[in-house]
Amino acid sequence: MDASKPTDHQQQIDQLKQTKQLISLLQKALENVSLAVKQAGTSAPRIDGVNVDIHQISTKLLNQLNGVAMPLLGVLQMTNRLNEVATPVVTSCRHSCMEEAAYALCKIWVILKSCYGFRIRGDCATRDSSTDGVAIKTFVLPSLVSCAVALSSLEVADEDDGEHSFDSKDEKKSEDTVHNHSLLDRGDDCAMAVLKCMRSFFVNDDSDSAKPSPIAREVGNAMGGALVARLVQCCLSLLPRDAVAARSSRRVDSALQMEAAQTLHDLINGLPMKDLWQSILPGLFAGMYGTCLSKLRYSPSASSHKIASLCVETLACLLKQALGSDDREKADAENDTESIAASLFAAVNISAKTIEKPSAPQSKLDDVESEVNSRIPGPLSVLLSLMPGIRSKSVRLSGLHLCRIILVDTNFIWTEANKKSLGRKAFEYCLTLLRDDNGEIATCSREILRSFKASLGAMRWRRYLSQIIAPSILELVETLPLLAKSGKSAELRTSLNLVDGYTIASFRDMENDFDFEECLNEKRKSDIGAALGCSESLEVINNAFAVLFTPDIGSIVPKPMIEVDSSSDSTKLALRYEGNMLRFEYLDDKNASAATASVRLIARALGVKRCAFAIDGVYADMFEACVRSAGSRYPTEGSHRERLKWAGLGVVATELLAGVSGPFSSAIGPCTSKSTLKVLSSLASSVFPIIVSEPLWTLPSVSETRHNDPKEDNIGAGSRHGSYNASVVMVLMRFLCLYARVLGTDIKLLFPTILFPLIERASPIGNHSSVQRTAFSTLWTISETAGYSDISSLLAMNVDYLLDIISLRLRKYAWEGSHLERSLMGVVEVILQSVVYQRQVSGNQSSIQGVVFDAGAIVGNMLKCFLDHFDRQSNISNLSALDTVRVFRSINIFIASSVDRVIDCSGIDIHATGDDDEDFDWLNRLNVELNVDTSGYDESESLFEECNADPTDPPPTTLPDGDHPSDEGPAFTREINAINSILSRCGYLLCHAQLHLQVLCCQSMLTGFETLGKIGAFRRARQGESASNPLLPSIAEYWPAIIARLRAASASYVSSNRISRKELSIRNAMAEDLGENTQSRKYLGVLLASLFTIVAELCAGSDGFFEDRFRHDVYPIIAKLVGECLQPMRGRETNFILTPLLVLIKSVFESSCRYSLTGLVPAAGSLILPFLACVGNVGDEASAAVKAMLTVDSDALWRPLHKLACRPFPPIPINLDERTAATITSEGSTALLVSPTRDQTDIVLARRAQHLLDFIETTSESPLN
Repeated sequence: MDASKPTDHQQQIDQLKQTKQLISLLQKALENVSLAVKQAGTSAPRIDGVNVDIHQISTKLLNQLNGVAMPLLGVLQMTNRLNEVATPVVTSCRHSCMEEAAYALCKIWVILKSCYGFRIRGDCATRDSSTDGVAIKTFVLPSLVSCAVALSSLEVADEDDGEHSFDSKDEKKSEDTVHNHSLLDRGDDCAMAVLKCMRSFFVNDDSDSAKPSPIAREVGNAMGGALVARLVQCCLSLLPRDAVAARSSRRVDSALQMEAAQTLHDLINGLPMKDLWQSILPGLFAGMYGTCLSKLRYSPSASSHKIASLCVETLACLLKQALGSDDREKADAENDTESIAASLFAAVNISAKTIEKPSAPQSKLDDVESEVNSRIPGPLSVLLSLMPGIRSKSVRLSGLHLCRIILVDTNFIWTEANKKSLGRKAFEYCLTLLRDDNGEIATCSREILRSFKASLGAMRWRRYLSQIIAPSILELVETLPLLAKSGKSAELRTSLNLVDGYTIASFRDMENDFDFEECLNEKRKSDIGAALGCSESLEVINNAFAVLFTPDIGSIVPKPMIEVDSSSDSTKLALRYEGNMLRFEYLDDKNASAATASVRLIARALGVKRCAFAIDGVYADMFEACVRSAGSRYPTEGSHRERLKWAGLGVVATELLAGVSGPFSSAIGPCTSKSTLKVLSSLASSVFPIIVSEPLWTLPSVSETRHNDPKEDNIGAGSRHGSYNASVVMVLMRFLCLYARVLGTDIKLLFPTILFPLIERASPIGNHSSVQRTAFSTLWTISETAGYSDISSLLAMNVDYLLDIISLRLRKYAWEGSHLERSLMGVVEVILQSVVYQRQVSGNQSSIQGVVFDAGAIVGNMLKCFLDHFDRQSNISNLSALDTVRVFRSINIFIASSVDRVIDCSGIDIHATGDDDEDFDWLNRLNVELNVDTSGYDESESLFEECNADPTDPPPTTLPDGDHPSDEGPAFTREINAINSILSRCGYLLCHAQLHLQVLCCQSMLTGFETLGKIGAFRRARQGESASNPLLPSIAEYWPAIIARLRAASASYVSSNRISRKELSIRNAMAEDLGENTQSRKYLGVLLASLFTIVAELCAGSDGFFEDRFRHDVYPIIAKLVGECLQPMRGRETNFILTPLLVLIKSVFESSCRYSLTGLVPAAGSLILPFLACVGNVGDEASAAVKAMLTVDSDALWRPLHKLACRPFPPIPINLDERTAATITSEGSTALLVSPTRDQTDIVLARRAQHLLDFIETTSESPLN
């Protein structure tokens, strides 16, 4: 065989390539013709300057196009005509030629439409039946037949339904199965081109006429409708069905599936022939339904959702064409008649035809309706139940179009049973999407519901709703807990939206029907208020939503408490923790928002009065249940579930209130009418006393140990039970917060009821951290709505009756001899700290002066009650001691604030100091100090002597200097006695085993000593140096307790640093480093720092009185601790006390007793100088301490500093002239003689020493006596 001779296989490929090239050239020519036709338009063409008849050109062009189309049709049918098994390469070439032929037919059809105005709907523009008939018979029908044949011959469209009817062709295909599966080109691109060619014949233009054109009639009637059926079958073969998707391995590209579905949609829409589609309805509906199920159930991809939405649209279009009414056709027929008589005559003719043949059409229509009602509603209901939960916008929107067909366009065809089932399913689908996140879908849903309502009429609409709406809402609400507990988030959201939809549909007299915002924000009447307002319905709603709003106990975890002190702004703290801190166990954020919106919408439907009764009932039942369970001592699982239910019911009541009160605006508050405010005010007066009463409000949110319990250290045993109680209290405070926003400034009328309980929960004592933060947020909201600047202002301006309530409770406990509640101590701390802060920020404003006058005597009375309670306890517990010391600290701060204000009003500067060496009568001062009465004080005589005075007389300690009857000014007797009373108890508690308590005692004592020092300075400024200083007898009395605690703490700290590691194994050493020893060193460091601060204050305020105690008691401890810090192995652990030590030394040598301690400068300086080499805060504090010593005695450290600075000693300037001495001095003060090879630490040390030497040069010399 000759190798150079081409084979048949190669010849086929070459021929197909030539064919493709010819078709490509033909396409370019057709494009030029199409462009020329568009440019010519309707004007007569000119050839060589002569006008030519356009009709002749059109006829000739039509004949030429028909001749061109014939070979293209043959190319499309080549595979079916040859009927042979080809190689994969030949098959691919055939597909390529068929693809080009299909695109060429599309271009020919575009030219024909441009020339002759062919339309698929309405009348064609040619008005020439002969031309229309020729074009249809010679081009349109053959093209469609060829497209159908081409699609059926492609492998990609090979049908595989799982049920084969074997004939000769099927046997042929089964023989070539292995060959076909080996093809690489299955004809996807070819099928895409053929589908586009088919679509080009059925794409609608701008005509809205439902009347089919001659082309549509010919295509629909061709072969008795078999052509359309074949085209539909070819398109369906490219779409997956439910069974095929599960069993077949055949894969079809998603773009090809989209094109097939779009072709079906255009085919149905382009042939408005009711009888035709009724005959094809069963098979086409089944195929499209299977595709929808396959895409919605088994394929969650975005492309699958697009195909599913297009298939649903096609189904809707099919139902409209096959089952829709003929109103539009009748309207078009009436428009064609030119007179009323002609229309009447046409009606008579139609009636005559109906009378002549009454049986066949009507019986056929009845059969169709019967089949439709028996087979279609079930599948449609399945589709409508699947689509609401799909996230795809196109799927949900196509479902709405299907609902429009069911509810409006084909409503007349359904039986009553199907209207109740399928019609209700479509109605609920539209109601569900009223609250859709997409605005377009929500708007479309509203339009469909309005059309449905208009088609029924007002009476039928209300009758329709009355039968289903209230029972449906209750049924849906009952299913919500099960959906939430099972974790079906999408189904839960759908059910909540459906509840909202039913509720929205019940409102009447709407300006914009079915508008959610109007229902929620405007006052509208609902038809279901009475049905939902009965006790049975309210019980169902409350219980169901209480389960949904079950708090997530895991999110209520202990966090750092908000410590309120006089230097912090509680408003900022509240803003920091403002917001919804409560999370729900079964709801995410979206479902939580949907659930709250549902409850608020139900509240709008119930109305104000029914909501008020519902809220009152919720809290009444909650209070009764709490009273019944108050007797149980130990928590159980049943009690935990009960508290979760209370919390859920509280959230329901809060959302009911939010719904009935209307929207909120940050500028004007709630948009609530006067009648609504009147009802809500009455409800508040009924509900608030129940909410803040025992035992509901006082549920313990933290584990509390009884005062006489020997196992009081096991404090955290009931923390989980406290979290359940905390959730209930948080919900109650959220309700109060919302009520404050609703009532606005009228909330002031309820301050006597709610303010004190809220402060109880805002206290850091005896409360869970989440409860405290919620209380701060609530207080901030109340202060904002009531017109106060911040929380401190709110408490300060209402401190009179707050302290009065505290005094009444203290008297009650004193009379009964019972233990004080921890929350009461927390209230005292919060109130006093807030008053002090408000004094600081307000200055001498008149609005705060009255608060100061009224609070002094009440605070004194409170202090006496606290002291009596403290003294009565034989075995004080840790918690009780902590709470008591915190109160003592707050009272000391309050007293200090009062003293500061009086001193400021007097206009005397107690910090001004004169020359200590001039005009100072030391002998007079010595006589005063020797005659000081150190016998202490008598609490019973002078501590509260002014509490029983006339309340109209202001206390003497709060009067300005000009208003006091004595020239000596206020004596501060009450303040001095109160401070000494607190100091005596704190001195006693300094020996307590708990380090935290010791630190609090030190802080309280420090505040007391500072206040006594200020009083002494004030007296000296008024009376001179002969005035007595109340700080001195306090030092004499309480110094033994302080120095004992200082010695014990320093010894413990030193011993903790001297653990013998040789006796420990590596594992024990690691455990020791990570265990309690490290923590104890830290706490001991904090305690020592607090004690050092007290010593520094005593030195500063005692005017030399403290010098001997510091020299003999304190300095040996300092020297020992500094020696420990100098050990090289200590590392960074010494930083706990090193900085406070250096600060103490600096403060001592800056105090009034510094000159008495001149002898300690050499020794103390030698201890501190090594720390100059430290980098950072330690080195800076060491440098500051040395500077303080240099101001006292610079000569004692001059020589050591010279050595550290590596600077040579200056020569004796006796034998030098002035110029040489000046040169040597200037050079010596600036040069740093340090070798570059030395350590960096030595360089830092030398530089600091040089700066200190420069500082010595700037100090003034003391005169020689």
